[in-house]
Amino acid sequence: MCFTGNSELNNRTTTSKRQHWRGILIAAFLLIILFVFILFMIYLICRRCVSPPMPLTNHAKKNYATMLNSCMFL
Repeated sequence: MCFTGNSELNNRTTTSKRQHWRGILIAAFLLIILFVFILFMIYLICRRCVSPPMPLTNHAKKNYATMLNSCMFL
């Protein structure tokens, strides 16, 4: 008796199942990347459209200058 046909069929089945799960994992990974990208784009769009609660005038400039000066002396 020769059982090579049955074992070959089992190997094909496990290989196709592995490829199936591999494809699902790749698709899920790509969907997660797409979702994060969409959230980031929404964040950037909303950040530009919504005005800040207080206008960024001299206060922000002073903070930036302070940051630059403090970094120069480190």
